[in-house]
Parts: sequence; C-alpha cells; structure tokens
Amino acid sequence: APVGDPAPRKLKLFVNAPSMGFEDAESRKAAQEIELTAEQLAGDKPFPLNYVKFQRVSQVTLFFEDNASGGDEDVTDVARIDLLGFTVETTNMKEFKKVG
Repeated sequence: APVGDPAPRKLKLFVNAPSMGFEDAESRKAAQEIELTAEQLAGDKPFPLNYVKFQRVSQVTLFFEDNASGGDEDVTDVARIDLLGFTVETTNMKEFKKVG
C-alpha cells in the first residue's frame, strides 16, 4: 500500500485458525504482531516471523488492526501481500500419492 493514511499500521498474524471472525481477531492472542514501518509498506524491507510460532502451518490469517490514519479512516488499503516460506526438509513431495 502507498504510505499514508489508509496504509496499514498494525498487523496481527494468526496460525491455523480457519473459522476466525473479526471479534476473534480483536480479542485472541496473535502468533505475532507487527508495527509496520514505511520501508515495509514500500515493499523494500521484508520482516521475519518468529520461526517457532510458524511451524506446521496450514493456514495464516492476517488481521490489519489499525491504519496510519489514527482511527480517522475505516478502510485500510493493501495493494499486495507476499508470503515466503519453506516446506519441511524431510517432506518429499514426489512420494505423495493420490488417494481415492
């Protein structure tokens, strides 16, 4: 998102929480919370996640709790999200067989 009022400011990440709603995201403890910087919003600086909390992940839920407007804007602009990750080293995807 462009840096400015509707840009996200605070991001909460949840792991393996498939049926989470907005109320849940506001009240539950996130796996990680991030205060986004201008560099991160510009896409120039990735931010590492806590390795221990992001193992065996099948789903990631992102909740943008606040934006840079300080509460003046209800809408937060997000232009792009890139997630980088690695499969478990012991997983050999060639050994997977179709079932059924």
